[in-house]
Amino acid sequence: MVHDEATIEHFKEQIKEQLGFKEVFFEKQVTEDLYYRTRDNNGIEDRIRIKPQIGTAFSWFQNAWRPIKGFKFGEFR
Repeated sequence: MVHDEATIEHFKEQIKEQLGFKEVFFEKQVTEDLYYRTRDNNGIEDRIRIKPQIGTAFSWFQNAWRPIKGFKFGEFR
């Protein structure tokens, strides 16, 4: 499934609102997963992976994808 621009932007806004990042950049889509790059207030880059089909988000930490606890994204339709 290829996500349209509205879905990509929806999750970008959700990352900003729920995770508190000011800058969020869409990177790519692999199968159904969406990948974003972000920067926190200190300029430290983070990578976020959204799995819209199950409503979860992951952060790249120590060379592995780790679930972001306490955050649940609803699928955008």
